[in-house]
Amino acid sequence: MSKGGSHTNFDSAAFSAGAVGGALSIAGALAAGVQNYTRAQRNSWDGWTIEQLRRALDCSEALRLRAHLDLNDAKATNADLERRIADLTLTFKKQAARRAQAAR
Repeated sequence: MSKGGSHTNFDSAAFSAGAVGGALSIAGALAAGVQNYTRAQRNSWDGWTIEQLRRALDCSEALRLRAHLDLNDAKATNADLERRIADLTLTFKKQAARRAQAAR
């Protein structure tokens, strides 16, 4: 079989070389993207002083504590409301039972 020319002749070596070249181009672009992202992440902290980092950490911890306390308050409120609902449900059942007994 001759290479090239007719549309029925398929040059597998040329196809393989093209496929490998394309794959290497994509791999190179991905590697460059990962390097750029890593460099950007590393450089994003470069301008911060130790004191600024400490303040940012303190702020983050204060926000976490506030969220924790808010969650505990919400859980306590929820438990109180569930108790009140249970008490009212029991009261309604007792009233219904008294009415049913009085109706007999």
